[in-house]
Amino acid sequence: MAGRLYQFYRAVTASLTEADRQYVEMYLPAEAQKLFWNMSTADQYHALHVAYTALEFAKSEKCDSDLLRRSALLHDVGRVNGSMNVWEKSIAVIVAGCFPDFARRQAGKNNGWLSGLLHVYFSHPQIGEKMLREIGMDKEADIISRHHDRNLSERSIELKILQLADSEN
Repeated sequence: MAGRLYQFYRAVTASLTEADRQYVEMYLPAEAQKLFWNMSTADQYHALHVAYTALEFAKSEKCDSDLLRRSALLHDVGRVNGSMNVWEKSIAVIVAGCFPDFARRQAGKNNGWLSGLLHVYFSHPQIGEKMLREIGMDKEADIISRHHDRNLSERSIELKILQLADSEN
């Protein structure tokens, strides 16, 4: 619970530095930058910290650090700005955590405010995958589409690190 409260605090106080902006511009191609900047500030902040954490974890692993960095920065692009604000994401987290079966059923409907929030909450990896495939970032799309799947028998080292870094942030 304390971890979730800290995440909420970070989301409502999120802001990016000039160094953060330069990092995004340095490591993402122009089309991917458009997707990144279309996320909410809270999601941008989260993605940057996932990327920073992932690269720290990757120091002791043999992996494609550039692919990992891009995937981390883009892992939540399926949650575009306006699809879910901090308060709405909090509601989705609470509903999904307390009533998982109800939440999944509602997400499948995607026909009202709550079901729409839950749809984005559960489906943003697939939404992001589609967006990335449209700009030719297929390797990143493969990773991002599965970043919430914990029961995969076969995961690349980049996906494993991304999942760990995401859970830490």
